[in-house]
Amino acid sequence: MIDKIRAISPQFLQPFITPQFVRYLVIGLGTLFIEVGLYWVLVNIFDIVYIWASILEFPILFTFNFFGHKFFTFNNKHEPTSQLVRYILLVIVNGIASNALLYLFVDILNINYLIAKFLTIGCIISWNFLALGKFVYRENPSQKAR
Repeated sequence: MIDKIRAISPQFLQPFITPQFVRYLVIGLGTLFIEVGLYWVLVNIFDIVYIWASILEFPILFTFNFFGHKFFTFNNKHEPTSQLVRYILLVIVNGIASNALLYLFVDILNINYLIAKFLTIGCIISWNFLALGKFVYRENPSQKAR
């Protein structure tokens, strides 16, 4: 499967396409469907302002992502408490950045709220894989020896 994905990818991306990255994309796509679907329902069905909708969907996305990346993407069974703390820090940074980008796109640049959501997601995921692997779920030298 990895070879098929590499075959249709631009040449400069091919070295980055690893099984772990594909698993990251699977969790990411699941998150995307949950995030945009819930966002749309909150805004259109419950008539919640877009920023509040983004805030309200947070606990569901947080839980899905932490456990999805921990056990599926990075297959990591170590340090659940310290990883959770690091994940919370990353999520806080991502949340502030997401809402700032949404505000910029919707209120300043007058971009449709759904298009703004996709643009925001694209900006955040562009660096999130590295932050998860190098900061949140990193292996300590003592774990490698086990």
